[in-house]
Amino acid sequence: MDFVRIFSDVRRRPNSYGLNGGYREFVAFINGCNAATGAELLQGFPERLAAKLGSGANLYWALLVANLASSPVRVRHLDDLSQQQQERAVAVLFDELLEFLNLGCGSTAQLSSP
Repeated sequence: MDFVRIFSDVRRRPNSYGLNGGYREFVAFINGCNAATGAELLQGFPERLAAKLGSGANLYWALLVANLASSPVRVRHLDDLSQQQQERAVAVLFDELLEFLNLGCGSTAQLSSP
């Protein structure tokens, strides 16, 4: 599967994938894709985000993205994001994820289908 293409399309047209465009829904969709690859898709992504933040290696990747988007304000719970923070987090999520996959930093951006 070409996840770069899929995630680019999801970003442009979330409704076509049954998503409302909220941060948590995008996170759930991406987690589903990661699960479908046996957790290979996002391998190394949390570490990359933590390195950009300079801390948080023990945090969930979605919370790391939210903190990158809200810097210097720290986010402790995804439910605490305002609408404006969610919109910013969505933008940062796709920017970071697509950069990560395009650089080939994950296990693979394209996984062969059976």
